[in-house]
Amino acid sequence: MDVLAENTSPSKPEVLAIHGRKTGALLAASCAVGGIMARASDEQVRRLRQFGHALGLAFQITDDVLNETSSLSVLGKAAGSDRRKEKATLPRVEGISGSVSEAQTYASRAVLLLGDEFADVSTLAQIAQFVVHRAT
Repeated sequence: MDVLAENTSPSKPEVLAIHGRKTGALLAASCAVGGIMARASDEQVRRLRQFGHALGLAFQITDDVLNETSSLSVLGKAAGSDRRKEKATLPRVEGISGSVSEAQTYASRAVLLLGDEFADVSTLAQIAQFVVHRAT
């Protein structure tokens, strides 16, 4: 998906759609399976799936920001490689500041999507904040 968007001028909705079909879908499925294995209600599984999708977007946007702003010694991979490959990333479309803000919005939205279906979402809220404040 993202390979097809290389060397193009993607819009914000296009970038988010790509991220949603990759990282968003992966984390949505992971969170839903966790709920299913824990014998959560159908509504809880639905909310966990939504949480995972939003968390996946926050994760991928943060990953794209780190690729632009970090270093080889911190990341363990060449920083700036997405830009050199002209990958479809939110920093290319919105800049670093706009992307950081968007990642935080998705992390916050992820927690809100859990609603009042769960007795305690503090651990999931901590995970959402870790995703957007990580250094690697």
